[in-house]
Amino acid sequence: MWTLTTKTDTVRLNTDDDMGLDVGKIEILPNNKSDRFEISYSFKLEIIAENGKDGILWESMMPYKKIKDSLNYFFTTPEHNNMYSEMGSKIKEIKTKFNLKDTAFKKEAANGDYGTYTEDGVIFKNQLCEIPYTELIYLKIDRFIGNKLTETKYLVIDFSIPE
Repeated sequence: MWTLTTKTDTVRLNTDDDMGLDVGKIEILPNNKSDRFEISYSFKLEIIAENGKDGILWESMMPYKKIKDSLNYFFTTPEHNNMYSEMGSKIKEIKTKFNLKDTAFKKEAANGDYGTYTEDGVIFKNQLCEIPYTELIYLKIDRFIGNKLTETKYLVIDFSIPE
């Protein structure tokens, strides 16, 4: 269990791939008894040029999806495996939308330790591209007093391992 207190709109957390969002429950501490919260999550998908020079050729934030309020101020986080499954289905939708077919290509490992290996990519805008699984999950925390939205904060969870 960990506690996070923030006075800013956006906080970025780094975690390793094993922890993911499988933190169980998030508890929101209200400023007063009339506060009500809604938490939702999203992720960004990108099509990235494989050559490393042309960068991101397409990107889009997926629609925010509400997280269930299980016990008045306690929210159950999505499981990491379910997030990857959801991303996989969105990647399939993007491939269908742009009529992208899987293309295997040989790639040299960046550090040279693993030699050459095969990776899956797509041809997009006439060049070899990748659609990576995102390492960033965006939580949006809306605070309401009665039915009026009074504040929104964002929590960015980064699955990448810090260097």
